[in-house]
Amino acid sequence: MGQHFTILKNKYPFLSQRVLLEDYTNDFINNFLPLRQQLHTMIDPYADSFAIYFEYLPTGTSIGINEDTNFTAASLLKVPVVMAYLYKKESMGLTKIRRLRLPRKR
Repeated sequence: MGQHFTILKNKYPFLSQRVLLEDYTNDFINNFLPLRQQLHTMIDPYADSFAIYFEYLPTGTSIGINEDTNFTAASLLKVPVVMAYLYKKESMGLTKIRRLRLPRKR
């Protein structure tokens, strides 16, 4: 592991160090075709109702099904929308948000 590795490690601290290595000769996972076929078989009945994207970082091999399709992430938006709504109501004096303190587990 040389200077190039150290630079990359400092630049991308949250990536696995294995991803930053340039020697993939010990890489045992190299054929994603069966996985790709199995995913297509499982997803075909559902058509365009969801998407999946998988990328194997060390080699850049990827599997994408409907990966370019736009979806509304409704389940992910609920909490921030409600938080913003309540914050706005409180800032306008229309409601008082009660603070709830949870006791620590011992």
